[in-house]
Parts: sequence; structure tokens; C-alpha cells
Amino acid sequence: MSIIEVQIGNISVKTTVITDDITLENSLKELWSNMGRDEFVKNVVGLGLEKRFTSGFNGAISSKVAALVLCAGYQCLIIELNSFQVIPFSLASFLDLSDITFVGVGIKQNVSNLRRDYGLECRNAVELGPLAAVVREKHYLSACGLPDIASACGVEVCKKSADVALGNWGARKLRQECIRYATYDAYASFLVGNRLLQGIFPPLEDYLFD
Repeated sequence: MSIIEVQIGNISVKTTVITDDITLENSLKELWSNMGRDEFVKNVVGLGLEKRFTSGFNGAISSKVAALVLCAGYQCLIIELNSFQVIPFSLASFLDLSDITFVGVGIKQNVSNLRRDYGLECRNAVELGPLAAVVREKHYLSACGLPDIASACGVEVCKKSADVALGNWGARKLRQECIRYATYDAYASFLVGNRLLQGIFPPLEDYLFD
């Protein structure tokens, strides 16, 4: 386990890199206990994934989820899933909480990858693109990436370099730059999701997927 303070503008996000069951359980409890304390903050968690890429004998590139990134408020968890022999029950239970809405760009594919690689399910997962398109009344946002969606919601996102995007997430010790950018993205997803869900009029179920 390691804890890093990531500076984003004028605020500081506490990012915990997790590789063991006890730290994971305690960190998830802390994340959940801090939610819902502010009437202006919804029970929203930004969700992102980082992958490990490998090359086969025939040169084909394959990928597997290496880390799950969760962010709510000023707390971010980078859970190195490839460090666990068995996925802890605490994580499966957290992702299944009905009171939390998990948000992200490409979250449908991310949830599918979690299911494929680790058998994890996520109960309430909402794609930020279609949600932003309806709330902001800008239909093109449904096909946009996180930087454009965030910009339309007044949130600035730091774009990853190719070196960071393809960083070695299977390494024994993660690079500081990889940790920072994973935090940036998950925090931006949290901010955008929280802002959009404050003023949404159609039922939330319209934006969930099976």
C-alpha cells in the first residue's frame, strides 16, 4: 500500500494504491462513510480502468485489466487487481451497492472487462456521454471522450501522453506519473457525474445498461 497526495488545481486528492485485502476493505469503508455528508454531493463514484498489455508469440497484443480506479470527493483508490489471488468480497459488495452510481466514459466496456477478467459486476453504471448529451442538450456529447464532456460541464481534464496511457500497469511499483493521471481521470469523472446528476430530470434508469 502507498498513499499519495495528488494536486489537481487548488485541491488535493488522497490516492491510495491498494494491493492487499485489509487495506482494500478499510479504504472502501472510508470512501463509503465520506459519501452523502454534503447535500450538494451525490453518491457518485468515478470509475476507470488501467490495463496491462502483453505480446504473444505471433506478435498479437492482448490486454487484461490491471487496476480498478475509484474516486469520490477528495479520495481516490487505485486497486491493483492483478495483485490479488482471489478478488475480495468487500470489492464485489461495494460495486453492488444500490445507493451508489458509478460513472465514467466507456464504462459499459469497462464493466464488461471487469466481468471477463475477474468475474466482477457493477450494479449502477452510467455512461457520461449520453447523460451529458441529455442534461446539457448537446447531442454530440454522447460520442465524445472525457476531455470534451468534462469541458462542456466546466471541468478541466489533463490529457494523457501515449507513454502514460500505455504505461506498465503490471509493474511491481507503479510510476508516479501513471498514478497521477489515473487520479485525474477518475476525479474528473466524479466531478462531471456529480454535476450532471444534480440537475437531471428524466429517470436515472434511462441511462443505465443491462
